[in-house]
Amino acid sequence: MEISAIFYVCIIALSVMGAVAYLYFIVKKNNEDFSRAERMLLFSFPLSFVIGRIGYALLNFEEFRGNLVGFFLFWEGGVNLPVALISFFVLMFAYSEVHALKAVLWWDIFIIPLIFAAALHTLLLYFFYDAASNFFIISSDAVVLLPIGFTEGEFLQTPALFEGILTLILALFLTRMNKYDSGAIFFFGASAFFFIRFVLTFFYVVSVPLVFSFSHIFLLVVSVIFFALFFFTIKTQGR
Repeated sequence: MEISAIFYVCIIALSVMGAVAYLYFIVKKNNEDFSRAERMLLFSFPLSFVIGRIGYALLNFEEFRGNLVGFFLFWEGGVNLPVALISFFVLMFAYSEVHALKAVLWWDIFIIPLIFAAALHTLLLYFFYDAASNFFIISSDAVVLLPIGFTEGEFLQTPALFEGILTLILALFLTRMNKYDSGAIFFFGASAFFFIRFVLTFFYVVSVPLVFSFSHIFLLVVSVIFFALFFFTIKTQGR
């Protein structure tokens, strides 16, 4: 399956713009400095993207064994989304430590627009792919074979629609989740995000078995770890 590169760039651009707008709203809602959020984003996002690409290459090493140059063609093969997200927040923690900031506060702020962006990415692909295929000219030198976070063809299946809707609901729920102190929103949001992807993977029809593969089990393990951290956080906060 081929996706017009122009179309996919538009999808990414709209998702990023939506996330930045939502980030601005969340930052102002928490009475924080948006310029500080911009600096965090510019530091963490590019590096986490590279790490996510490395994660994808390691998990799909057979694709690159005879073609190491293909590793640098990030538009052909995509990025491992869980690895990219986790590395993003690890880098944010490092930035916060260096600049004497409260990392968990910014984790709570950033998790919401990132989940919102993931929802937009999924829903835009699902709803506009057919129309875009008819509008854009698809050629062999201008295609993306694997959208971020999906294997081939998954983004057109019904589970992708449910994944996008549930992820969007999660982002909206986290926006209103303000009864806990710093850290709880991030841990709950990350746990729920990975659990949604774990459960819906069972319903995709794909050419290669994904169920109980390493990447699938990884989603469950990460989800459980983050939920345990959420539970520990709310217990230690005495709520």
